[in-house]
Amino acid sequence: MDDDEIISPDIEEAVAALPGLDDATLWHVADTSHFSPEESEESEELHFKIGRGEQLTDAEKQRQAELGRWFDKVLLVRAHALLLLKQRGYDITPLLKVQRRRR
Repeated sequence: MDDDEIISPDIEEAVAALPGLDDATLWHVADTSHFSPEESEESEELHFKIGRGEQLTDAEKQRQAELGRWFDKVLLVRAHALLLLKQRGYDITPLLKVQRRRR
């Protein structure tokens, strides 16, 4: 992705494909598009490390960038799937509830 691009082409393609999906598939996408608990924990740990003033290794910087791109894609695809379902007349409220991780 170039510095002047707002959304990467792979995210644009994923979002552009959503309107052609049937309702059941959109529900599945909206319900399952999220970070895994492991990805969420890994991202959180990297942010905490930065917050503590620690330097990330090159590998950690690369992983943080990968997780950031993946998060952007998941977030935008899920949000667009929810929007389409709402526009199609569905109550999307059950998918909007925040699920808190247990530690």
